[in-house]
Amino acid sequence: MNWQKIETGEVMQSFARFSDSWDEQKTKIDGKAESSKNIEAFNMTADGIPFSFRRVGNKHSIIFGGKSEQIKKSTFDYFKGLCIKFFEDSKPVLN
Repeated sequence: MNWQKIETGEVMQSFARFSDSWDEQKTKIDGKAESSKNIEAFNMTADGIPFSFRRVGNKHSIIFGGKSEQIKKSTFDYFKGLCIKFFEDSKPVLN
Protein backbone atom coordinates (compact mmCIF):
# COMPACT_ATOMS: atom_id res chain seq x y z
CA MET A 1 0.00 0.00 0.00
CA ASN A 2 1.33 3.41 -0.90
CA TRP A 3 -0.16 5.40 1.96
CA GLN A 4 2.10 8.37 1.24
CA LYS A 5 0.16 9.05 -1.99
CA ILE A 6 -3.26 8.34 -0.44
CA GLU A 7 -2.79 10.55 2.64
CA THR A 8 -2.00 14.14 1.68
CA GLY A 9 -2.71 15.86 5.01
CA GLU A 10 -0.04 17.88 6.78
CA VAL A 11 0.32 15.49 9.74
CA MET A 12 0.66 12.36 7.58
CA GLN A 13 3.15 14.07 5.28
CA SER A 14 5.18 15.12 8.32
CA PHE A 15 4.99 11.53 9.61
CA ALA A 16 6.10 10.27 6.18
CA ARG A 17 9.23 12.43 6.31
CA PHE A 18 9.90 11.21 9.84
CA SER A 19 9.44 7.51 9.00
CA ASP A 20 11.55 7.86 5.84
CA SER A 21 14.45 8.96 8.06
CA TRP A 22 14.47 5.73 10.08
CA ASP A 23 17.48 3.47 9.85
CA GLU A 24 16.12 -0.07 10.30
CA GLN A 25 19.35 -1.13 11.97
CA LYS A 26 19.48 1.75 14.46
CA THR A 27 15.97 3.12 15.03
CA LYS A 28 14.55 2.00 18.38
CA ILE A 29 10.80 1.47 18.19
CA ASP A 30 8.61 0.82 21.20
CA GLY A 31 4.91 0.91 21.90
CA LYS A 32 1.74 -0.43 23.38
CA ALA A 33 -1.73 -1.22 22.11
CA GLU A 34 -5.10 -0.56 23.69
CA SER A 35 -8.29 -2.09 22.41
CA SER A 36 -11.97 -2.26 23.24
CA LYS A 37 -15.14 -2.59 21.22
CA ASN A 38 -15.16 1.02 20.04
CA ILE A 39 -11.52 2.07 20.44
CA GLU A 40 -8.18 0.86 19.12
CA ALA A 41 -5.00 2.79 19.87
CA PHE A 42 -1.43 2.02 18.92
CA ASN A 43 0.78 4.36 20.94
CA MET A 44 4.29 4.12 19.56
CA THR A 45 7.66 5.83 19.75
CA ALA A 46 10.62 5.79 17.38
CA ASP A 47 13.84 7.01 18.97
CA GLY A 48 11.71 8.61 21.69
CA ILE A 49 9.43 10.54 19.29
CA PRO A 50 5.77 9.64 20.01
CA PHE A 51 3.07 8.92 17.45
CA SER A 52 -0.26 7.15 17.62
CA PHE A 53 -2.73 5.51 15.25
CA ARG A 54 -6.28 5.43 16.60
CA ARG A 55 -9.75 4.24 15.76
CA VAL A 56 -12.70 5.61 17.69
CA GLY A 57 -15.93 4.17 16.37
CA ASN A 58 -15.64 4.42 12.62
CA LYS A 59 -13.15 7.34 12.59
CA HIS A 60 -9.44 6.78 12.11
CA SER A 61 -6.63 9.19 12.93
CA ILE A 62 -2.94 9.74 13.47
CA ILE A 63 -1.42 11.83 16.24
CA PHE A 64 2.09 13.06 15.50
CA GLY A 65 4.03 16.20 16.35
CA GLY A 66 1.34 17.37 18.76
CA LYS A 67 -1.30 17.40 16.01
CA SER A 68 -3.91 14.95 14.83
CA GLU A 69 -5.80 14.40 11.62
CA GLN A 70 -8.22 11.88 10.23
CA ILE A 71 -6.88 9.20 7.92
CA LYS A 72 -8.51 6.64 5.70
CA LYS A 73 -9.53 3.27 7.13
CA SER A 74 -7.18 1.52 4.70
CA THR A 75 -4.24 3.55 6.03
CA PHE A 76 -5.19 2.80 9.63
CA ASP A 77 -5.54 -0.91 8.80
CA TYR A 78 -2.10 -0.89 7.15
CA PHE A 79 -0.41 0.62 10.21
CA LYS A 80 -2.47 -1.55 12.56
CA GLY A 81 -1.05 -4.59 10.78
CA LEU A 82 2.49 -3.25 11.11
CA CYS A 83 2.01 -2.50 14.80
CA ILE A 84 0.56 -5.94 15.51
CA LYS A 85 3.48 -7.56 13.66
CA PHE A 86 5.89 -5.40 15.68
CA PHE A 87 4.33 -6.57 18.95
CA GLU A 88 4.39 -10.21 17.85
CA ASP A 89 8.06 -9.95 16.79
CA SER A 90 8.97 -8.16 20.02
CA LYS A 91 7.69 -10.85 22.39
CA PRO A 92 10.49 -12.48 24.33
CA VAL A 93 11.18 -16.09 23.47
CA LEU A 94 10.93 -18.40 26.49
CA ASN A 95 13.16 -21.46 26.49
